[in-house]
Amino acid sequence: MSTPSSGQPSTPSTSATPHASEEMDVDLLAKEYDAYTGRASENVRTLALGAVAIIWVVADQSLGGLRGGLLFSCFLVVVALALDFLQYVVAAKIYGYHLNQAEKKDLQVIPIGNARLLIKIPYHGKIYFLFAAYLLLGIVVLGRVGKPPIPPLNTPVEASPKTPANLLPSTPIESRPPPTPESLAQHGGPCQH
Repeated sequence: MSTPSSGQPSTPSTSATPHASEEMDVDLLAKEYDAYTGRASENVRTLALGAVAIIWVVADQSLGGLRGGLLFSCFLVVVALALDFLQYVVAAKIYGYHLNQAEKKDLQVIPIGNARLLIKIPYHGKIYFLFAAYLLLGIVVLGRVGKPPIPPLNTPVEASPKTPANLLPSTPIESRPPPTPESLAQHGGPCQH
């Protein structure tokens, strides 16, 4: 412990956020770490679901509007959620294994080596993937400001100067009856090359 100018030893702070010169009990440090990482995981799930809602609205609430940057943003969000799930599965497996080993050997303390590193990889990965998803989503949304909405992929084709209206099908091909000899004769017969 450090000794202030009065000559009395200083006591460790009981505040939740210690200053750089303060000491912190390792058990309390682990407890605080678990609390903050648990809270961060809750926020990742909330933000990921919020990103999915934003993507759906920007995609004009149709799968046809979900393409390009929106589709990749959605992919990044799904990866972040998968990593969130993976983190808890990996942690349960690791801690379950070590708990089983400790119970078999009747130990109160068991070395776990670098097991926490395997839990930290998906933890940090989900945060990075979610950050990238929001960054890309922001770029897509800002790129659309002031522009007309992008029509979904299943939008019917309209006539343009390059495509005369009489060349566009009036009904979908699937719902048309097969051509008859009379209809072929009326339109000049089958296509000839």
